Amino acid sequence: MAVGGGGTVLWTSNGGENWTAALVGTNRDLHAVAFLPDGSAGIAVGQQFIGRTLDGGQSWENITPEPGNNAPDFQDVALVGNTVLVVGDGNTVLRSDDFGDSFEDLSF
Repeated sequence: MAVGGGGTVLWTSNGGENWTAALVGTNRDLHAVAFLPDGSAGIAVGQQFIGRTLDGGQSWENITPEPGNNAPDFQDVALVGNTVLVVGDGNTVLRSDDFGDSFEDLSF
């Protein structure tokens, strides 16, 4: 899976020979995506957006804690089990221990 400008999410199942677009629910630029080892649950982050999929990227939901223009530009995401770590502009650090149902702000 790859992410990019304008909310672009692309995935391949054959080593990059063919790509399929997925609708992530935003037209904002995306910067990073990560999936759990089983490949079904993943998080995408980008410009004022955090999205979650539970079905391998077929559908996405917006789980941004401060949706809209109040949210920072999220740059990267890491997943360890149900724990999600998101970092962004302005020393933003968010942690979720329930795979994005709620976030704790650890910004400094």
